[in-house]
Amino acid sequence: MVDLLKEFQTKSIPQACDYLSDYCEVYINTSGMSMNHARSLHSAIPGILTIVFGAPTSRGWIHIEILPEHNASIRRTFRSDGPFLKALIQLAKYPEYSYDMVPEAFSEDVRKALAAGATQYLPRLYTNCVHFEKRSGIMGTTDIRESATRQSTIFPRSLSGEYRIKFNTIQFFLHHTVNVATHNPPLPTSQPSLLSTTTTTTTTPSTFPSRGPSGIPNTYGNSSLQTPNTSYNASASVGSQRIAGASGINTNANSFSNQQQYRPQPRPRSIIGGIYEQLMTEYMRHYIPCGGNSNNGGASEFHPIIGMFLLDECIETWIRNSWISSGQKLSTERMHYIILFVKHIVGGDLRRCYSDNRQSATTNYQIVYNSIKSELYALISRLALNWSKDDDYLQVVTLWSIWTMPWTLGVQQQRTKNNMETETYRPIADGWAQYIMENVLFYIPLSGIFLQRIRTFTYPEKLPTPLPSNTTPFNHFHHPPSVTIASTTPNNNNNIATTPKPSDQLKITCRFMYVFKEEGLIDFLSIVEQSLVRIQSETTHVSSQQQQTASTSYINPQAIDILSTQYFNGQKTYVQQILKKTYDDLIQLDGGTWICPNLFIKNATPRSKPLVEALDALAQACLPQQNTSLSTTTTTTTTVRPTWGVASSASTTKSTQYIKELQEVSKIFASIFSLPKPVLKKQTSTARSIFSSFQQKTTNRSISSTGSSTTTAVKKERIPMAGLKNGGFLTEEERQLIRQGQMRCSHQNIPLVGPRAEEVVRSSEVKFMVRWIIPFDRQMNKYYHRWRPAKVTSMLPEKLTIRPLADTVNIAYLILIIIILFAIF
Repeated sequence: MVDLLKEFQTKSIPQACDYLSDYCEVYINTSGMSMNHARSLHSAIPGILTIVFGAPTSRGWIHIEILPEHNASIRRTFRSDGPFLKALIQLAKYPEYSYDMVPEAFSEDVRKALAAGATQYLPRLYTNCVHFEKRSGIMGTTDIRESATRQSTIFPRSLSGEYRIKFNTIQFFLHHTVNVATHNPPLPTSQPSLLSTTTTTTTTPSTFPSRGPSGIPNTYGNSSLQTPNTSYNASASVGSQRIAGASGINTNANSFSNQQQYRPQPRPRSIIGGIYEQLMTEYMRHYIPCGGNSNNGGASEFHPIIGMFLLDECIETWIRNSWISSGQKLSTERMHYIILFVKHIVGGDLRRCYSDNRQSATTNYQIVYNSIKSELYALISRLALNWSKDDDYLQVVTLWSIWTMPWTLGVQQQRTKNNMETETYRPIADGWAQYIMENVLFYIPLSGIFLQRIRTFTYPEKLPTPLPSNTTPFNHFHHPPSVTIASTTPNNNNNIATTPKPSDQLKITCRFMYVFKEEGLIDFLSIVEQSLVRIQSETTHVSSQQQQTASTSYINPQAIDILSTQYFNGQKTYVQQILKKTYDDLIQLDGGTWICPNLFIKNATPRSKPLVEALDALAQACLPQQNTSLSTTTTTTTTVRPTWGVASSASTTKSTQYIKELQEVSKIFASIFSLPKPVLKKQTSTARSIFSSFQQKTTNRSISSTGSSTTTAVKKERIPMAGLKNGGFLTEEERQLIRQGQMRCSHQNIPLVGPRAEEVVRSSEVKFMVRWIIPFDRQMNKYYHRWRPAKVTSMLPEKLTIRPLADTVNIAYLILIIIILFAIF
């Protein structure tokens, strides 16, 4: 029998793809399938997927630069209706052709559920993939006395077996394609060329450093599939294969290093915009039914063999398991495919999920929508809170805007410089009211999170990053941001653009504003917000403190009636059910209490604090401020000359065009949210800088024939001190002002608490007396608290002290009294 994996390895990319297609078409996709060839294909599938799509520690064909005709060969072989996928679907009908996955290939919560036997808590992805694997019977006899002393449990004993996850061939292919290929790109290291068309007997691509953080699970559990020529162990069942360990790896270090010495090294490329994106788009269109989308002609039914597996795999890998800590962020590739996946679902016209809400049957598109809705909200909320303070925060806002603006997807739009689309939509009039009502959590809580970030923006104008000269042999390749291609030509400074460009912070703010600029959307959300306040007043008792904090001007007793009459044809019961569910979700999100943020209610006083501060940040950025930090240089003649950290001698300020754009955006922002237009106040200092209070004032300037001496007097304005209003403790507002350089903090304002409050020597005390009195007081109070009568405790002081004797005034009076008494007696 032919070793399919070996034949696939020793051929060039077009030859390997054609050979695999012919193999599947001749031996598998026929009425009389050859069992020997089926077993050979089943054994070779993990190695083939590692070569093409990579592994957690190695690159595949999709991660390196290859010729355009090689990309075409890959697509022909792995297309949805190609012979290879047809063969995988054919093998999926036979349970013996399956793969047992090790628990380390999955997330921690899935491993815990498998270990405890609580399979009912597993995600839907693993519902039909879990099986109980019994251990070998040669485990010795059972000790009855030991078994009787153990606590009873409803879960199976670890000695009898364990729950494992088993994928059939098509499930394993989709799991590998989605999970492995979108890991963080590995660092560029040496690898044998895959561009060579010559055949070799043994080829072992080298492995690469880990593709992502250690928290990302390894799909294979170990390094058994890091090299394509790994030989696998077959389990006892015919055709079944365990992805756990390798019986041997054929490597030859000397011959491999000699091959590397004479072969060109392939350059890495991003998986964005390449063959992988084309394949994933095709798989989503055929296997995730979002029918009704005329743009992509998607399917309307789930595949009978694949079912909802691809949908659940994308949700599990890209949505549910995309976790970041504070200050971290996802890779550009991961975010790109999350957005691509959400776009595919939203592009099917989500109004269809509510058009037939009276029918008892649930459509396939409703299943897709309900599967991703709650998981997507959790993803966006944790990304919005934890994403690092970089300009690529725009990716998070873009993902959020896709779900909150489904009416714009698929429409060709013209964009201005500030990313504000010129076309105006009418989502309420076009039937999107029910969708917005069901997704209020995306509009109110998430908007508050984004405004918390937007209010910290300074909107600088930055110089563009110079592009290195690239000698890439092919122009169609895409490189990830983390990969820098070395230049073989001398650097030419004339090619570097020096014109400043607006920061992406302005794009983030514009993208956020554009969501709410649609006709009638703010008015609808205002009524919804008022209705939630009405539900709150009917459900719970609002305390007097909350009544003072919240506004009373926006409380509208008729809000629910107006909402149901104007937007939902009088379906008041349905509206109340949705509002009650939304209010319960808001209570859980805010930890048991919820106060209306007044984001959209025009007459509310006060309005949302982050909303007002975001507009104020825009107004401050409109001032003609300098961009770079101030640096001072001192000469030997005591001359102080303030300069700016730029290459040229002239100071760099925001361009007039950029200031006009900021002013225009601030006016639009105030108009959309019905806020008073900001009043621009001229400042003599640079805002949000620790050196912002320095002002230049030239007093004398004398120039002599032998030399010149310029004297500049720098006047320092007083920066307010923080910690004076709260007993030395900083408020949240003061913390923000300190970070922005508008307030300062001194250690002298720190309140004295604990033992330090007793040991600090005051200015009026004698130091050696304090050092002697403190231990004496502690010892004296120790006996005082022990023998103090309980009946008269309230009449006696809490503690005794002779600390006043350390005061210099008291010492002087004490000496004077002693002298007088000595003189008298």
